Amino acid sequence: MTDFYRQALFAARGEYQKLLAKRQELDAKRVQIENELTRLLQTISGLAVLAKEKVPGGLDGIKAEDLADLGLADACRVILRSEDRFMSPRLIRGVLADRGYDLSVYSNPLASIHSILKRFEQSGEVESLKMGGKVGYRFKPAVDDAVLGATPIKRQNKKR
Repeated sequence: MTDFYRQALFAARGEYQKLLAKRQELDAKRVQIENELTRLLQTISGLAVLAKEKVPGGLDGIKAEDLADLGLADACRVILRSEDRFMSPRLIRGVLADRGYDLSVYSNPLASIHSILKRFEQSGEVESLKMGGKVGYRFKPAVDDAVLGATPIKRQNKKR
């Protein structure tokens, strides 16, 4: 009887290794696709400017007043929802700063943004992808705000 279990264990381990290898291949392919999408988005944005057309939505659609009264978590949500691509915490911080969001109330804004994004990932609100040693985050469009109870919270101006 022990031999039967050993054979089953051996088979299960073999199948597990095959699936791990397949997942690694898919992860590599996903990174490749994300890189290509990013490159194409940059091309589209550049061509739109040359064609004197505006690309609707996206980061260009976010104005300072859209973020002014929001807490940092909700401001990050607005930015993540603006584009269907993976964004690094540094990029999100840059967008916040470019839109005049007051990051001076945070002793380490980038660490705060990292923490927020990790919480979003743990709650299932965003997904992450490691690309080139860095982690990018993207909003999961299938998640309904009503289910998450994600109503913007007004910002409290105090040092963190």
